[in-house]
Amino acid sequence: MLTYTDIHLLYILPAVGILTLITLPFINRWETSKIVIITAVALIYTTPCYNYSISNRARSYSPGRVKAVVGNVPVEEYLSVVLQTVLTSLWALLCLRWRLPFLNFNHDQRSYQLIRWIPILLLSVAVAVGFKIAVPGQKTFYLGSILYWASPVIMLMWYGAGNYFVRNIKLSFMAIVIPTIYLLWVNRIALKENVWHLNKATSLNVIAMNGLPLEEVLFTVITTTMVVLAGTCYDKAYGMIVTFSLIFPHQFSISWKFISQMYRAFETPEYSMPSIVTEDLKKCIEVLNSSSTFDTSNYLFHIDKLS
Repeated sequence: MLTYTDIHLLYILPAVGILTLITLPFINRWETSKIVIITAVALIYTTPCYNYSISNRARSYSPGRVKAVVGNVPVEEYLSVVLQTVLTSLWALLCLRWRLPFLNFNHDQRSYQLIRWIPILLLSVAVAVGFKIAVPGQKTFYLGSILYWASPVIMLMWYGAGNYFVRNIKLSFMAIVIPTIYLLWVNRIALKENVWHLNKATSLNVIAMNGLPLEEVLFTVITTTMVVLAGTCYDKAYGMIVTFSLIFPHQFSISWKFISQMYRAFETPEYSMPSIVTEDLKKCIEVLNSSSTFDTSNYLFHIDKLS
């Protein structure tokens, strides 16, 4: 009989440990602060969602499988949020660090606006639909709760970093898919061991993948995507700062000036920045890439990530 703690000890913590060892040479103050802040925000934002869904009996935990409860949520569930965020962030670091930030900038205003606003429009519909169907006690409750909980924050992140995400879509896709598959496998084990289960009265009772309910698959996919997108927001903002340093003069520090500058860099569309800077950098990279030594060091040690 496995407990929720056993699930973490046997499956999640070892994966986090392995990824930590692999990424250790690439971890610096910037990456550390990014992971810590994203994890803290994820925990704060997810806590009301879990409390609300559990209080409305959408999700429950078997007695004896959890050690303690804070609010309506087991301590292990809070830990799960932290570990999932760290695991996904470390994997995303491995996937996304190989491409220089300015290569992901989109200076075309028309395509930029389309990429920004079409998904936001669709997510707005998801918020409305989710709110309408999230009726406690109804079969659509859990699905609706997920939609109107996740969509607003995804809209916010997409507003600033959606184009950056799309320009690096292949690696971003890999950053999402691998941890999602692994976490779904772990969730399947937890469900099979009866650590937790969904209430059939508030679920569509549709099996989507390997015995997992549709809502659980959707929740895992969405939360993993949110973590990767949050990291993309940071990378886009910092990429803007190091690329257009005359416009964003404050370099990395734990200060209000840098934090406010990060927000400005996040929300600023790349097409409003001088494209000649990006083009010049691309030409420099093309010339320097003729040197195999520089090419290797460029991928291993990004200048903008050494701080």
